[in-house]
Amino acid sequence: MKKNLLAGISFAFATSLAAQLPASDVWLFNYSVSGGKYVFHEGLNISNHPGYDNQPSFSENGSYLLWTAQRDSNETDIFRYELLNHTTARITQTPFSEYSPTYMPGNKYISAVVVEKDSVQRLWEYNKISGQGKVLLPKIFGVGYHCWFDEHSLYLFQVTTPSTLVLVDVNSGMSKTIVSNVGRCMQTFHSTKQKLFLYTVPDTSGCYWIEALDGSGNKVTDFAPIKGVKNSQDFVVDNIGNIFMAQGTSLYMRKIETNSDWQLVTDFASQGLHNITRLAISPDGHHFAMVDNTN
Repeated sequence: MKKNLLAGISFAFATSLAAQLPASDVWLFNYSVSGGKYVFHEGLNISNHPGYDNQPSFSENGSYLLWTAQRDSNETDIFRYELLNHTTARITQTPFSEYSPTYMPGNKYISAVVVEKDSVQRLWEYNKISGQGKVLLPKIFGVGYHCWFDEHSLYLFQVTTPSTLVLVDVNSGMSKTIVSNVGRCMQTFHSTKQKLFLYTVPDTSGCYWIEALDGSGNKVTDFAPIKGVKNSQDFVVDNIGNIFMAQGTSLYMRKIETNSDWQLVTDFASQGLHNITRLAISPDGHHFAMVDNTN
């Protein structure tokens, strides 16, 4: 019964996704840090194609960038950009849609949320070169987004009403619900003290609060929730503990482990961007990817 309920919810979510995919582009910027200030150099629209290009994610070594794109059908596929050679490769071309492609720990495989033929959403694993895929978690349905904590465990945003955050042991397939009413954005971050899983919780004022869990799903008691930039739900953290959010064409930053306020980093209107949503930073601290919604 639970499976059928989740399948029904998943179908509604998938139908909504297909009907509302925004026209969007993936931009890539080189950046540097000097005197604590972030300097962004001229960006490149690496997708450069009408329609939907979204959900960027870097490899562990920062050499590749994955994203989801809708090209020659109503389905979405996984694309890869190689930063050194400035080349793009298509990883999948399937009769169903892949979303949120992510390099799995170890950088050997890609995980992605797949809307299957019957509209059930599950997490799949793909060969990063051939694109050959298989279901990674066969018994877990209604997956909307995912984030790896380590090679053995990951967190899932599950499409329920309200949404739920689930912690999964990949080896056993066992899962447990951690909290409900969460946002889509999630990231694992190594602080100076410990490894944190960061996620968002919306309030009634249009803000998303960033909160933290450990690898067992427990609240991190010494982490003070961070109030996000209003009307923005996507964040990203760099490797030195600075957290970024965007509003319109403006990018904001604050320290993750202090009570500092959000500070304007730069405005990308002059670069031709319209409305920045999802963000990604390469682990090597040299590249910044962002999605620009163009309509």
